Amino acid sequence: MFDRREGSFLCFTLCFAGSVWALAGTTGTPLGGIGTGYLVYNAKTGLIAAVTKVMPAASTDESEFNKHTSSSCGLHFYVKNGETVSFKEKATTNEENAVVPVYAAHYPAVEGVAFIDTSYGPIVSGLAYDKMAHSPMAFFDVCATNTNSSDCEVAVALEFSNVSTQNKNLLGGADVGTSDGDNAISWNGDNTIGSGYMMAGCENSSATFSSGAKGTFTATGTLASGSGNLVAAKCVIPAGGSTRFRFVIAWWSRWVLTPPSAIKPGEEDHWYHNFYANAKEVATYGMQNYELIRTGATGIVKRTMASNFPEWYKERLLNNLYPLIHNSVSAKDGRTGYWEGQYAIIGTIDQNEHAGLWYAFNWPQNQWRELQFWARSSHKADEGDLLGQIHHDFNGTTSLSTWDYSNTDINRFLYPWDNSTHPDYSYQSNTTNWMDLNCMFLFKAYELTLATGNKDSLSAYWPYIKNTANRIIVFCTPGTHLPTTSLSSYDSPSAQNYTYPSAVALTAWYAVAEMAKWLGDAETEKKYSDWYTAARADFAATYANLSSFGNAGDQNHPEGDVAGYSWARYFGFPANIDSMNIVKGCDNLWNKYSGLSGVSRLGLWHFYQFDHFGGALTAIGQADKALEVHKWDYEYFHQASPAFVFWQDLWNSNTVYRSYGTAPTVWRSHFQFTGTLVDNANNRLWIRPSIPASMNKTIANAPIVNPNGWGTLHYTDSTVSVGTSTRTQSMTVTFDSLITIKEIVLKNNTTVENPGIFIMNDGVRIEGSTAALEGSGFEKNIRITLPSPIQVGPAGLVIQVFNGDVSVYNSRFSSLRSPPALTGARIGKGISIGYSVPVPGVATLDVLLLNGAKIGTILKGPVTAGSHSFIWNGTTLQGTRVNPNLAILRLTCAGGSISRTVFITQ
Repeated sequence: MFDRREGSFLCFTLCFAGSVWALAGTTGTPLGGIGTGYLVYNAKTGLIAAVTKVMPAASTDESEFNKHTSSSCGLHFYVKNGETVSFKEKATTNEENAVVPVYAAHYPAVEGVAFIDTSYGPIVSGLAYDKMAHSPMAFFDVCATNTNSSDCEVAVALEFSNVSTQNKNLLGGADVGTSDGDNAISWNGDNTIGSGYMMAGCENSSATFSSGAKGTFTATGTLASGSGNLVAAKCVIPAGGSTRFRFVIAWWSRWVLTPPSAIKPGEEDHWYHNFYANAKEVATYGMQNYELIRTGATGIVKRTMASNFPEWYKERLLNNLYPLIHNSVSAKDGRTGYWEGQYAIIGTIDQNEHAGLWYAFNWPQNQWRELQFWARSSHKADEGDLLGQIHHDFNGTTSLSTWDYSNTDINRFLYPWDNSTHPDYSYQSNTTNWMDLNCMFLFKAYELTLATGNKDSLSAYWPYIKNTANRIIVFCTPGTHLPTTSLSSYDSPSAQNYTYPSAVALTAWYAVAEMAKWLGDAETEKKYSDWYTAARADFAATYANLSSFGNAGDQNHPEGDVAGYSWARYFGFPANIDSMNIVKGCDNLWNKYSGLSGVSRLGLWHFYQFDHFGGALTAIGQADKALEVHKWDYEYFHQASPAFVFWQDLWNSNTVYRSYGTAPTVWRSHFQFTGTLVDNANNRLWIRPSIPASMNKTIANAPIVNPNGWGTLHYTDSTVSVGTSTRTQSMTVTFDSLITIKEIVLKNNTTVENPGIFIMNDGVRIEGSTAALEGSGFEKNIRITLPSPIQVGPAGLVIQVFNGDVSVYNSRFSSLRSPPALTGARIGKGISIGYSVPVPGVATLDVLLLNGAKIGTILKGPVTAGSHSFIWNGTTLQGTRVNPNLAILRLTCAGGSISRTVFITQ
């Protein structure tokens, strides 16, 4: 079985688990880009399916393998060991695991050669990778390890027939491929029927390639050039050595509506058509960026799984990301939306903005495009009081007067730009009285402001934002500052929660005031600050002061009562419900659900249950209960029914193919447990953890998701005596790329009026900061203003909080300032490496060739000041074995760096 220990993956960056790594039995991770369609590979059967244009409801209530399975497909292995030739056709295994965006399979050895496949899509995080993440391609990375005592000739072939088992073309282009050189197959086509392309590569520079039909592959490891659907690579792997075989499948498709209608002229281009003219261009780009994509996609998994949060929780964080690939729709002209999933609706901002945080903090351009689509489709000035009202749907009709989602061809298309009068949602024919749609639009705008600090984009949409915020005010009940009669996402007319729209409206108005302040719009800032203050008081009197708060109104959706509080905490806003009332609301919810069992504990809509209820529990410091709410959801959907984990239902069923789009909202809980948020607009860093007891007051290696480069948090709030003072918090934050910070907000767990603050960035102590105490109850904070902005990067930012005078620690820090040091002249597997660092922070040990070329990193992590040692396992952190050699060992830490020449032994 797999082993999760660092470096034991042989050829790859992922870590295997001791018994079950991540999730087995899913039938495969969706492999593709954002808005491109996808492939699915199931190593248990060896089958590959393809859906290159997202279907209505992301499926027709059935698996892709029912109608979209390639008629002849799989991975084939050839091994020649001496005179013995062995061949495995369509390799299969039960040791397969899924963590979005990656799928891994460990196959039985063939003639002493072990094969591990790691498949993934081009899901690379960051502002710089918008094109890459929206590319229509899937990768298969097969690591072959020769465990024999002699060299072996090894070949790996990937087969994919472009015709399904039901005689349907899958990728576009010709039904049968043709060799395009030695290492590629092309399913030729044009910009009408699309095209497909498959390419092979190998990290062994002596590898040979072939493409076409199977030919004599079983006997020679070489394909027959010409017509066919296979590509292969072959090389000699030395005894004990490993080689990675690389494959990419790409597609370029166009969905054509037949017959055309007046509103849908006949074709819908994908966003990726802006970058590529055919599938060959896609595949070539993919192979050129193979290592970057592999590192990026698998890095999302590795960094998420590296923290000390419970294993099941981390697996769920990743596998709830399936809508990023399943449900995304991106047109060439920028129109962007996400399928609701269970229903054939594109849009559904009430649900999809709950998922939007993952997209906004990784690929914000995608979300700016979606925001633009929502804005330009909102109701216009000539529609009277409806000005600014956000629509629910962006598809689903053959005309502009009738809503119809039964026409599956029509439902593959987005409405055109600037269409503000189209009908919405047949279940409630008029969604213009849903104020939560408007709140979610405002949340998206504010979320993008935090993620990007893009003042130009926010200014462009500011008129729409003000109209939408005012639309909620216009709808408010006379005599109050709340939309008390608003319907909402809880859409059954007989099962509404009327508290919910008012709860989220509070947070939305505060967000508008904050955006206005950032833009310098003093008039709008005052308008919504004043309205928020009045509405907060009305909310208390109307809802929160009631003894039934948290269990009032419709009993199916009581978690909606605390939703606004959870959103406010996530955004770093002041509490919009008094402490006594939010505790009462959470207690009522806990008493309602904790005594139930099975599916009943999940509420009627499980995504809202763990997001709203779980988020509120985390905000008030009840992290254990919050984690328990998430565990209920995990047990029902992931543990009990893994085959449907990428097809989760909104309702409480775990045996249907529905692919509901709200699932990534689980990441808000990670933001709230870690208490981290990077505000790139105000150069502000929030660190206010709420830690489950099982983690012993410590957060280790937790990712901080940020579009300018992910970060890592190491945190503890254990009380430690330091001289005559007491340290209450200690944390180290690193970022892959430099992030500008000028303000830091911490939770206040001290008991003094003037807590001591020690800050060090890149090994240099920062003096002259001011610390102000603010808030009360669960929102007690320490707001630190730095004397000047700093750049926080890989060397790390160290912060210590003291329950009193920090001077003793300052003196101790000064006395420790000595150069970093390395000990020992020989390193190797099983040998202890000693080093010392003068100050706390992140320490990195790299091995380099004598010419300075980097071999790899062998250690990286936070350390305290002083001497340390570790037993090296002989590999880099990426799992690459380091061969005997004369090399340079370099230590880099917050206090500087040092290098020395060492001999690497066997």
